[in-house]
Amino acid sequence: MTKINKLSSKARIGEINAAAISLWDAYESAGISDDATLQGIFDELTTAQAALNTAIEKDQITSELEQYDDARDRAVQNINLFLKGMKGLSS
Repeated sequence: MTKINKLSSKARIGEINAAAISLWDAYESAGISDDATLQGIFDELTTAQAALNTAIEKDQITSELEQYDDARDRAVQNINLFLKGMKGLSS
């Protein structure tokens, strides 16, 4: 039998996601999928884990996009300063 440690209330999101996957794997390997009560619980777990996984992926993408937003903002600011400088030269 696989021992599953308690999940801390201070666990990170990735750890919770990994724990949900481990629970599902343990359930699948135990061969008790004919239990209707457990099946309902694990159906809910699967739905929640999928939503959590989607949120994690979305957060990672947003984090990566912030780098590109900063680069774009600096480029726009540089163009703005260049144009102001060119306007000052033509006066």
